[in-house]
This record gives sequence, structure tokens and C-alpha cells, in this order.
Amino acid sequence: MKNVYFAFLFFTGLLFSSCDNKLKSTQDFWIDNPLAHEIVVAVDETEYKIPPLAGVSVTLESGVHNLKYDGQSVDFLSKRCNQAVVLNPTLSNYFLGYNAFFDEKDLEKGDEQLEKITEAYLFDYEFEPGDVVKAPFKLTNDLFIERYDYYWNFDVITPFPSVVSVREDAASALSVLVQSKLFREKDYLEFANGILPEGYVFPKNTTKLSDLQPFVLVPEEIYPECQDARYIGDEINAKFDSLKIVTGDEFNAVLFRLERMSYDDRIINRTLESECEEEFGKKLLEIDRRIRSVGSKSAFVIN
Repeated sequence: MKNVYFAFLFFTGLLFSSCDNKLKSTQDFWIDNPLAHEIVVAVDETEYKIPPLAGVSVTLESGVHNLKYDGQSVDFLSKRCNQAVVLNPTLSNYFLGYNAFFDEKDLEKGDEQLEKITEAYLFDYEFEPGDVVKAPFKLTNDLFIERYDYYWNFDVITPFPSVVSVREDAASALSVLVQSKLFREKDYLEFANGILPEGYVFPKNTTKLSDLQPFVLVPEEIYPECQDARYIGDEINAKFDSLKIVTGDEFNAVLFRLERMSYDDRIINRTLESECEEEFGKKLLEIDRRIRSVGSKSAFVIN
């Protein structure tokens, strides 16, 4: 084994992974409380009292569920996915941060490798209104914080270690290893001490659960403008909506058919035979991307 030692605060980054949807009809959610006081959250008919800076793991069947918190309520559709997901009922700020771990035997080479990749891990952040800067983090306050979107090696309750180990064969040319962690805001401010302006406060998210907009698989702005092709958006949205009224094996079957629609030659060929194939072609990639994205998500707001 080869030890790579903690070096210094690094920048955020995103790795890519996907859900394995085979034969799974449940999804685990980590319901997190980043606040300094206890919160009470209800999922369907079950109430959870979550201590400050803590969380609870909940397993939900695929299908429609209801979330209640602080007098607000939202319905959501849960589906199978093997990637972790944090349910954020308080809609608080969370941060994806990175650390760089260096090979103690070759720090100079590690510095050189880090310099080459640093720019790839800086992201746009509006520091002040109209003032967009490159920042060493990603901020999210989504209701569902998906590991697929914000890939983390260490979750909100697991601190960065001081040392990580890698296989010799995997690290033969590796002198720096970047690892990611999802932070609650309080923890990130402590972690990032020294890189943020003194006294800087991140804006508080004022959105409430009742303000959240329902997910639409094919929104109006990417509908084919040609009337002959608009049925495509209707068919896809209808298939997604049908997930709201089925459970168990039937849910899995409908989900499978929905995910297959992006490869359905019947849809593409019928459209290409119409008078608007050129216009449709410009939107086909976006429609296909959104269908594919369903497989990588654990939940969607639906009310």
C-alpha cells in the first residue's frame, strides 16, 4: 500500500457515476439536519425527530411520498438508484469541497501535478450581485442532493482523513490524489477558514418547500415547435406522469419503458418523416439527455 498524506485545502471537483437500476425497488435517503436545533420531519405517516447536526437514514419504496417540515409540505416521486442522496428538508446550503493528498516521497512532483489540474476545479460563484468569481467549491441547497450530481468520497458525517492509501499499481504515476466531501455550511466554514474573506456570510436560502416547482421531463421550452412533432413531448411526459400512479413491479416496468424511450427508433423515424425533422433535430439531443437523466436521479418534486 502507498500512503498519500493530507496536504492542504484544495478545490471542489465533480466525478461522474450513474445509478444501477437493476431489480431494485427501494431507495435509501439520508435526511439531514444541519441546524443547531432539533427539527421534526414527517415522511408520509412517519415522524422523525432529528437532533442538531445529525441525520437519519430512511428507506422508501419507489412511488409517491409526502414530506412535511415546518408547516410546509411537498410531494415527491422516489425511484431506485444505487447512488447516495441527501434529503435536505431545511433547504440549507451544502458545499462540495476537495482536499489534495500528496505522496510524502515526491512532494515536488505532486505540486506539479496539482498545478495542472487546479483550474479544472474552480467554479463560477456570484460573490456579490453581478460579481462572478472562480470559487473553490460548489454550493447547493436542493431538496435532493444527489451524489450523482455532486460526487463525494466522504459524506456529511465523515471527516476527511489525515492519510489515504492507494494500491501501488494504481498509484505508480500518482503523486497527488484529490478527494471530495459534502459539507454542511457550518463545517465548510471551518474547513475553508483562510480562503474566504473574513466575516463573509453566504446568503441564506429563503425558498420554502411549498415554493418548489414540480419536475417536468420535457418542459415547454424544448418542445418541438412543429405541431406534427409535439406529440413526442406529450408521450414522454405522459409516461413519466404514469409513474405517479403505479408501485412495485409495475413501477419498475414503466420506468424501464420510459428510459428506453430515448432509444426508440419509432419515435425518431416518425419524426424524421414529418416536415420538421430539421427543427426537431436541434432539440432531440436535449430531450434525450433529459430522459437519460431520469435514470441517474433518486427523487423528483411532483406537486
